[in-house]
Amino acid sequence: MFKRVTSKVNEYLVVRRGGALENLGAGASALLWPGTSHATVSAARQEACFELTQETKDGIPLRMKGIVVYRVIDPVAVALRFDFSRPDGHAQVQALLAHVCLGELRAVATRMTMQECIEQRKTTLTEAVARALQAATGASGDDWGLSIDVVQVAQVFIVDPELRRKLEAEVRSQLSARSQLAELAMKAEVGMAELESRRKLEEEAEVDRIRRGQVAVAQLERDHALERRRLEEEMETRARALAAREALAARELAAARQELELKTAQLEVELLAERARQALRLEALPQEQLPQLAEALSRALRGAHLTFYGTDTGPLSALTLLADLLRRQLAPRE
Repeated sequence: MFKRVTSKVNEYLVVRRGGALENLGAGASALLWPGTSHATVSAARQEACFELTQETKDGIPLRMKGIVVYRVIDPVAVALRFDFSRPDGHAQVQALLAHVCLGELRAVATRMTMQECIEQRKTTLTEAVARALQAATGASGDDWGLSIDVVQVAQVFIVDPELRRKLEAEVRSQLSARSQLAELAMKAEVGMAELESRRKLEEEAEVDRIRRGQVAVAQLERDHALERRRLEEEMETRARALAAREALAARELAAARQELELKTAQLEVELLAERARQALRLEALPQEQLPQLAEALSRALRGAHLTFYGTDTGPLSALTLLADLLRRQLAPRE
């Protein structure tokens, strides 16, 4: 007699036909022939928890708890390895995953100290369990059809309460010491940061002072250059003005010399003319005054009888010269 089977929306429907398993998908239904077997495999995420007590390398018993979150990605492969025709199909998967985790944890914890197990719970222990699960479920070629989404060793704690209290007190002391050291280190870092900040500020102030000095020196050099250029231009202007004045003075001196030479020439001409007039005057003066001299001489000698005695002929010679002069002046010129 035919049988109709249906799976939920989060379940795979797997049926066996002709000696082979077939996945009809999630939320599927099928009409089965008599004697045909089927199974429904949940596609929802599942959790597998594990817990054990194990002594560490230093002989301290530790309680370890963890969790594995997985999901089915190949329902045919899962159905081949686990019996999902019964409701406890996922319980079988979870139990096997837990055994894999417990076996790996025991092997790793025996090689680690208590402190290492506690401190490396999320690293060494969790990574070891994750590698073991990957190797068991698919990495070795025996694919279980599962995807391991989360692996975590959630808790690691000491079983003996008295030892736990002592160790916790020691840990707290260590934590307090570490906290104090961290606080001191932080204060030291803050102090170093403040010193570094002050040093940077001082360096920036020094750099700024040097920059301002350089700017002031550059400005002073520019001012000196401008002043030097102004003085050079002023000296050049003065030199040009002085050259112009010298040229003007030279022209004026040349003109004055020319004028002086002209006046000198004029004076020489006037002097020569005056000399000529004087010479003519000297030549004409005896002729002009000779009649008056002759008349005066005749008046003086009129009625006079001159007798010279002895050998003193001076007066006679003078009269003779005067008479001869009058004669030459009165004689007609040829």
